[in-house]
Amino acid sequence: MQMAHRSAAITGLLALTAHVVVLVVDSHLDVSVTGALVPFAAGFEPLALGLGTLATYAIVLVAVTGAARGRLAASARAARRWRSAHVAAYAGWALSMGHGLLAGTDTGTIWSTVIYVACAVAVIVAIGVRLFGLDRTANQPLATARRLARSA
Repeated sequence: MQMAHRSAAITGLLALTAHVVVLVVDSHLDVSVTGALVPFAAGFEPLALGLGTLATYAIVLVAVTGAARGRLAASARAARRWRSAHVAAYAGWALSMGHGLLAGTDTGTIWSTVIYVACAVAVIVAIGVRLFGLDRTANQPLATARRLARSA
């Protein structure tokens, strides 16, 4: 699962980078490098692109903390801090949904609506499973090892 999670994250970062580069070099839109990097500064749809910029920063924060997890989560206290930073993925996802709904050129088409709804349902189900899972430590070898070490 961890390999799938990391592979999806890297693929998403590559797609995000391509999205931003194509947006900036597209001559039909008024989006400069500054407009793409400074929230709400774009000449084209500043609110929508501002949400996208904030989403990008949240996702990059999550990627950096994810890459540094081994160093950042060395203690229980550090692990809590790491998790609180890594949870920015939810904010990044919500901001990116807002960005897509406001700036997406296909927003409103049936296929686009189906994709937005399917993504929202998938995330809500995943959050539900994460929050209300029956035994959250059953498949967590690190938690099991720590528990066994304390009892020994």
